Amino acid sequence: MKFKNIVFLFLFFVSVISSALEPRQVPKTGDVDVPPGMHLVVDRTGARWLLPEDMDDPPEREVKIVYFKANKTPSVIGTIGDHQILDGPISALDAVVSSNETDPQNLMQRIPSTLADVMRLEKYANLHAAQSPDLQSLGVFGPAQSTTFKLPYIPMPAEEFEFAAVSSYASEQTKRLVSFEMNGKQYYRFFIHPNYVGSYAELINKFGIVYHYEAISSSSPRSLVVMDPDNSKEVDWIKVSLHKQIDGSVRINTDRKARRAILMSEAIQRIGKQVLAKYGLSFMLEPAAFQPKGKISSTIHREVDPDFLVSNPNIRWVPAFILQNTGEDAVPGLNIDDMIRASGLSAGDFVREKLVRPLLKAYLSMGLLEGLPGELHTQNFYYKLQKTSKGWMPTGQVKFKDNDGFRYDTEMALRRGRPMDFFAAFSKPFFWGKFSNTLGLGAEGVPFLGSWYYKLIRNVNGFETLAAYVMRALQTIDNSGNWSKETVQLMFDDVAAEEAKKITGIGLERSDYGYGFMQGLNKVLNIWRAKLSMAAPTDQRLDERLQEYLRGEWDRLRVAERVSTLRRAVPRDYYVIVHETPDHQFMLEARTPRTTLNNPDPTVGFAIVETADTPEGQAFRSAIQPNLSKVIRNSPTEIKSGGTMCSAAYGG
Repeated sequence: MKFKNIVFLFLFFVSVISSALEPRQVPKTGDVDVPPGMHLVVDRTGARWLLPEDMDDPPEREVKIVYFKANKTPSVIGTIGDHQILDGPISALDAVVSSNETDPQNLMQRIPSTLADVMRLEKYANLHAAQSPDLQSLGVFGPAQSTTFKLPYIPMPAEEFEFAAVSSYASEQTKRLVSFEMNGKQYYRFFIHPNYVGSYAELINKFGIVYHYEAISSSSPRSLVVMDPDNSKEVDWIKVSLHKQIDGSVRINTDRKARRAILMSEAIQRIGKQVLAKYGLSFMLEPAAFQPKGKISSTIHREVDPDFLVSNPNIRWVPAFILQNTGEDAVPGLNIDDMIRASGLSAGDFVREKLVRPLLKAYLSMGLLEGLPGELHTQNFYYKLQKTSKGWMPTGQVKFKDNDGFRYDTEMALRRGRPMDFFAAFSKPFFWGKFSNTLGLGAEGVPFLGSWYYKLIRNVNGFETLAAYVMRALQTIDNSGNWSKETVQLMFDDVAAEEAKKITGIGLERSDYGYGFMQGLNKVLNIWRAKLSMAAPTDQRLDERLQEYLRGEWDRLRVAERVSTLRRAVPRDYYVIVHETPDHQFMLEARTPRTTLNNPDPTVGFAIVETADTPEGQAFRSAIQPNLSKVIRNSPTEIKSGGTMCSAAYGG
């Protein structure tokens, strides 16, 4: 028996050791523990693998395509105008209209030519879409395909939604698309993917399903360009949920994504196009989102940018990820290598001034001024190119999308004098606003601004970033430049420090660069935040009766979950000051009277009062009326080079 036990234990340990050395995929970003006998490899799709030391290439993954198949032929049970309501779904392949781009029925032939050009780049110059086994497993619905398909919707009464938002600034076209009236009731169209209708069987059984609108995928299989076949002049962009794991996560739009998309788009819209233009930036806004009761998945509506609907032979918008395409995969004239060679500039100068600086100027302006840092991986932004005698060249303007990837640093927006009524309208606003707190912390406990800069702009490991693209181009073209991961990161950091100083007047030494709470851009942000906080008037502190009321309101708002996560514990002798935004929304700021040289920032946290159309909001406004002259009115301000906002932000 002892011998058998020894043999069993031996075989067990051998199996454990063998399984530990099996090839396995690891996250695209972050540190990875590499066990003995293994090494880290990045495959052709940008995925990272741990492989045995004697294996150089990851194993080929089997591509298995699964299409939804209907159990029966559905029957017509009603109509919405000329839209037929069916009692059940059709098979996914039966929803396909055309798979040939040259077919007149294909949307690529019917959408505006500028948008079609963007879609071709998103599809055919997308190496990840063409090579990823997960995306290939989507079959005809994969982003590399030319498939036009019927995009179904479930007609649902408004009261059947857990969350249904249509922003006031949404275009009339969007409002017509998402809502309608039937039998005297308000309804919304809840769009779902034809290959994942099975995840909504109970809703379809209850409300039916309509196959009318037509769609094609963009660079993402859940991000769809949509058209009403009866009205080819109107094009929409809808982000549906995919109930399938792709690249390590199930691609559904969660409740958090739906609310953040609305909240961030509202915040961006209130900045104004003219201000964004000064940052060299424009946005694709997302003014509508819907989540049915009992479902965590949602659908988000994005409005097609007007720049994509107007034909101009001298202007092109290109998704940033196509800049990597060289060799056999190259799009002539639209990749970094070709543009560098045609520009007449040195490789380093072209990359720094034409690609890196415009992106970081826009990113840091949004983060440091507007409190809206975002996730800028290369699928989420576009460069504007202009046709010149040297070929297509960047203009210095960029366009951002995927607004649910942004975070809302409400303090910076408040200091900037931005409207806040939309934020106050949310229950638990600080939860949905950033899923962190008003300080803007990322998951690692460092400010979100620097967290995403490091991960998706600066870091060239794993996820294919702009930094990775330019490094390959610089190494190919500039043999004398000694370009490496370190020198490319240093170039990004130098430009980031220069742009941050233009905005705030706060300089960084190279010894300050790095990733941490008080390193790199985070150091600028924290010093900048403290300067703005210390510039706020504090006359309200001297009114004891007012302070007694405000502290009571702070406690009430804390119980109502309308207080941000705090930077530090609230001291016994804290005081509260009231801010009023340009749209007459009130926010409370708790402060400590005890600061230090190392931590001069007196701000503890923020609370936002309910909107004026609520009993709580009305009660606060009545109580504060006698003290309105003491309330801080934050007016919209212009920032001049060198960061002159501190005195201007409060009407100075």
